[in-house]
Amino acid sequence: MKISGLLIPVASALLTAAATPAASAAVAGGVDVSSPPVEAPATISGARQFDITSENGTYRIFVSTPTGPEPAGGYPVIYLLDGNSVFGSMVDAARLQAGRIGPAIIVAVGYPIDTAFDGPRRFFDMTPKTDPKYVPGKMKNVQRTGGREAFLSLLLDRVKPLVESRYRIDPRRQTLFGHSLGGQFVLHVLFNRPDAFQKYVSGSPSIWWNNRSLLTERDRYLAEREKQDRNNELMLIVGAEELGYIVQDAREMVKSVAPMRVYYKEIEGQEHVSMLPAALNTALRFALDPR
Repeated sequence: MKISGLLIPVASALLTAAATPAASAAVAGGVDVSSPPVEAPATISGARQFDITSENGTYRIFVSTPTGPEPAGGYPVIYLLDGNSVFGSMVDAARLQAGRIGPAIIVAVGYPIDTAFDGPRRFFDMTPKTDPKYVPGKMKNVQRTGGREAFLSLLLDRVKPLVESRYRIDPRRQTLFGHSLGGQFVLHVLFNRPDAFQKYVSGSPSIWWNNRSLLTERDRYLAEREKQDRNNELMLIVGAEELGYIVQDAREMVKSVAPMRVYYKEIEGQEHVSMLPAALNTALRFALDPR
């Protein structure tokens, strides 16, 4: 009984002392845990960004390089469109799976903005010159069209050389990924500059844009492909819950280009935007598969 009587006051004293700032610091080993945490900007470790100015404005180029030993043949490179919205997700996916699928450099082309998209510039950069009658009335951000060739030149003549001047890359393992209008742009590059990349990943492509003028490009590519030895690979990815014509257009595109190595995936339960995280993972495995 006497022991219990002694312990109670001592425990009370300890609780009272711990309630003071000085005692809290002592309990924490000299660190004042009552102080507010220090706030600092969050960054993606190992990532860099470069701003490139052109006649159509400034572009922000995001680059992430892997850790660990460099592959004997150089790093494979995955180029992403709409970089502001997808760069971080792809970098995380690549790091998490590097032990299984190997390292890769991730390059994303975006804009100097703090939001996911710059709507007006995106519509201009990824589209051919488009008759206004083929632009849906609900797309109020479409102020200009027709910057597609200038944007492609920026990608091939400035962005790719920048990456190749700074890093040792594998020229035989380069992939281009785009979604929606970016997916339509990816198909345009495949059909017109097939040697620019080895693999092309088109997510939810806007094949309907400009009265489906992309189909004329496809037909010309297929006719020329019969005369040349092309080793391109194409993957189309859509969300199973997307608008019906997007899914149907993608299915028909897969069938029409079947003479080449083409792969198709519908992501169950996902629509036009929600399919992106899964699409990036699928694109990553496809890009780094050595087949």
